[in-house]
Amino acid sequence: IQEADRRKLYAARAFSSLFEYLTKAMGYSSGAAQRRIEAARLMNQVPELALKIQKGDVNLSQIGIISQAVKLKESQMGKKLSAEVKREVIAEITQKTTAQTQV
Repeated sequence: IQEADRRKLYAARAFSSLFEYLTKAMGYSSGAAQRRIEAARLMNQVPELALKIQKGDVNLSQIGIISQAVKLKESQMGKKLSAEVKREVIAEITQKTTAQTQV
């Protein structure tokens, strides 16, 4: 998904977005597609996240929560959060439940 996003491979298949490609061509539900896109984009900035997902230390629902919180904070601050701040947030939610992550 990261590579398809980075190189916009979905466009070569006549899809207007990665989301549309994942939902229509790959058969993901809207929520599942969005969670995967958010994870892929966060992994671009925090590559070690991939290993945490593989090990089961973090799940896609948690990444969705993080992504929404990051977008809100960036909107409030008017600037992007650093990869280091995102790493710290990921470290905070590692091996926690989705409910604990929401808190």
